[in-house]
Amino acid sequence: MNPEDSAIFPALERPPVVEVVCGIVFEPLPLDGIVLGVYWDQRQADFPERHLQPAFADGPEFILGNPPLRAVMTSSDNVRVLQIQHDRFYMNWRAVGEAYPRFSTRGGRPGLLSQALTEFRLLEGFCAKRGFPTPKPLRIELTKIDVIESQKHWEGIDDLARVVPITGTFRHADHAKGRDFGLRFVEHDDGGNLIVAVNSVVEQPGGEVRAARIETRAIMPLPEGVQLEALFTKANAIVNRAFFKLLNRDELRRFGVQESLK
Repeated sequence: MNPEDSAIFPALERPPVVEVVCGIVFEPLPLDGIVLGVYWDQRQADFPERHLQPAFADGPEFILGNPPLRAVMTSSDNVRVLQIQHDRFYMNWRAVGEAYPRFSTRGGRPGLLSQALTEFRLLEGFCAKRGFPTPKPLRIELTKIDVIESQKHWEGIDDLARVVPITGTFRHADHAKGRDFGLRFVEHDDGGNLIVAVNSVVEQPGGEVRAARIETRAIMPLPEGVQLEALFTKANAIVNRAFFKLLNRDELRRFGVQESLK
C-alpha cells in the first residue's frame, strides 16, 4: 500500500458499506448445473438456500444448446452468498444485521478477503476430487457498495452535497428543491478497469432523495506469479482511494473516525 494511503483511508467506526463482492474469473471448467448441485449438497449446512440463475458473461454471447447456469447459495442469515459458475466465483457479504467485518484480517478475526479465499480453496478441492483441472484464475473483481443515508448521514439535499460534493456540483445558486443524479466513471489502467457509480436512491421517480448509493469496482488481471491475496489487497486500496476521494474529509466525523487505519 502506498504510504500516503494512511492519509487517504481513515478507518471509520460506522462505515456506510452495505455490500462487498470478491470475485475470481478463471479458465472455463465443466461445472454445469448438475455438478454445481453436487457442490451445494456438500455445502448446504453453511448455505441452506440455493437457486440457479443464468451465468454472468463479459458481453453478448451466441449460445447453441443449453445456456450456462450460475449457482447462487445463501447462508441462513442472508449475510453471505456464494455464486459459482463454469468460469467464475463470487462471494458476497451483505450488511444484514451484522457489522462490517473489515476487508483484511484484524485482531485475529478473519476479514472478508480471508473468508473469500477460503471458500475458493474449498471449490478448488472439490474440483480436484471430481477429477477436474484446478481453477486457473485469470482476473479478480472487487466491488464495494456504500449507501449514504438521509437522516443518518445528512439532512436535506444541500447537506448531502457537503458530504459527497459531486452530488451538488450543479446546484442552483439560491436553492435546489430536488435533485436526482446518476454518475458513472470508468478508468482503464494496465489491462484493468476502475468503475465508480454514484446514484440517487428515491422511493419513486421524481421523489425525494433518500440516499446516495456509491459503487466502486476494480477489475484487475492476475499477472503470472502474483498471488490472489496480494492482488485483492491492491484492488482494495484502489477501491478505497476512489471512495474517499468522493467524500469531503471535513465531514468524515459523520461516520466516526478511528486513528487505526486499513
